[in-house]
Amino acid sequence: EPVSLKYHIKFYRLYENGESHKEDGAPLGDLIRNKFTIKYKSGKKINPYISGGLFHLYITNNGKMDEYRVLFGFSLDLPGKNSMKIFYIFKKEDIAKLNPDEINVFGISYRIKL
Repeated sequence: EPVSLKYHIKFYRLYENGESHKEDGAPLGDLIRNKFTIKYKSGKKINPYISGGLFHLYITNNGKMDEYRVLFGFSLDLPGKNSMKIFYIFKKEDIAKLNPDEINVFGISYRIKL
């Protein structure tokens, strides 16, 4: 199939300076991350993909969404089962704030398979 869909969910416990609670004893919280990925295998060396992630604070904020990410890019198949990815990530953190943090990342990843 040229198009593949992938979904995964992860559970994280938040720590700061090795502690899972704030100084007042309140828990930092737990995070649930949902990630969706769509990849298109063109049969050529260049294969585009798009991915999105939603982060929900569990317990401390009644499961409210705290962050989301959108990623898109393409992977390049190189000789010898090596690969390179060129991508862009848009990330919005602390959505509950009046002015949430926005982060833009352009990146290159290189994978060597021995």
